[in-house]
Amino acid sequence: MKINDDITKIINDLVWWIPFKNKRNNLRNLLTNNIAKELSKFKEELNKANENNKLLEEELNKANENNVLLKEELCKTKENNLNIIKKAINSTIQLTTQYNDSEIMKNIFKENVKLVEIGISSFCNRKCWFCPNSIVDRFSRNIELDEYLFIKILKELQEIDYSNSLYLHRYNEPLYNKDLLLKRIKQAREYLPKSIIKVVSNGDYLTKEYLKELEEYGVNELYISYYYNGNNKYIEFDLENVIKPGMLKLINKLAIEYSEYIKNDNEYYMFMKYKNLNIEYKSLNMEKMGNDRGGVIEDVNIEERTSQCFLPNMQVSIDYDGTYSMCCNIRSDLEAHKDYIIGNIRDNTIFELFTNDKIINIRKKLLVYGKKEKVCANCADYRPPGMVYFNLNIK
Repeated sequence: MKINDDITKIINDLVWWIPFKNKRNNLRNLLTNNIAKELSKFKEELNKANENNKLLEEELNKANENNVLLKEELCKTKENNLNIIKKAINSTIQLTTQYNDSEIMKNIFKENVKLVEIGISSFCNRKCWFCPNSIVDRFSRNIELDEYLFIKILKELQEIDYSNSLYLHRYNEPLYNKDLLLKRIKQAREYLPKSIIKVVSNGDYLTKEYLKELEEYGVNELYISYYYNGNNKYIEFDLENVIKPGMLKLINKLAIEYSEYIKNDNEYYMFMKYKNLNIEYKSLNMEKMGNDRGGVIEDVNIEERTSQCFLPNMQVSIDYDGTYSMCCNIRSDLEAHKDYIIGNIRDNTIFELFTNDKIINIRKKLLVYGKKEKVCANCADYRPPGMVYFNLNIK
């Protein structure tokens, strides 16, 4: 690095007194070179410092930008939370207020109902100890829901362009009568093309060909349960020696790949996919995971219920005889549940039943914290708002 004239003058002033020109020049050159090197190093450090300052300034600018974005996100989150609270308040008011306007009823239904379950027939081929079918005869004969009632429900749902879950199951084995089930699926898909059609089964009648037909007719999701101790409650939940070997029999029969996604001491879930059909296959320790089904099942994990319940706000349950029940745990064929039958689809629209005085009074009791009464006293169904049943979308 070249040094300036001022530094050169200082160096000359320092060495002028040396009498020998050769030594004087050597010292002058030495001082000049050393000072030039130090100045060069200083300049490099200064440049680095300037670069670091620029980087720091860029980081500060980014931090400021991020702070602005974070502030915007916080404002959005706050606004969203306020909207959620407002929506919850409005929803609660709607669901606990009597209306006579049919359009308002439809709107309340559309905004709140996430699941409609319909018992298309009564028959079940099993009498599992943890199910009310163990104390009510669903085995001796099969009663089908009148077709005109089924179509009536579909037409009413069509009026609001219903697009949420539609379960063709209610304490029965829907796969028992293939012709009936496929016909009802076809009708449901025709009237409600956007709905998510779901079928719940014990898997006893399922074959590879049947699975193919369910997918072709438009079923979106199939839920299968493996009841390892349905006939003998004393068989323990042994995952490796009982549960897996038993479940693999159906898997091998269907020749389909599976993945595990829940696995613990009381529950085991598999996920499978056949073309566009998502399949959940599960087995539960019903002593620990079971529900008393409105107070009629013993030997399950029973605890006093004090928390809120949102099922009547989001779920519609219609039995094979057209009766509309308070929730999925209530049945029309149990004497203990008679006070919780809301009405019959024969006599009213589905929207009128969802907004009538009886269910409104039930909601008012269930939406507050505190000890619950009668059929709700020990209910273990704790699904939160909006999650009546999740949709299968497992990668």
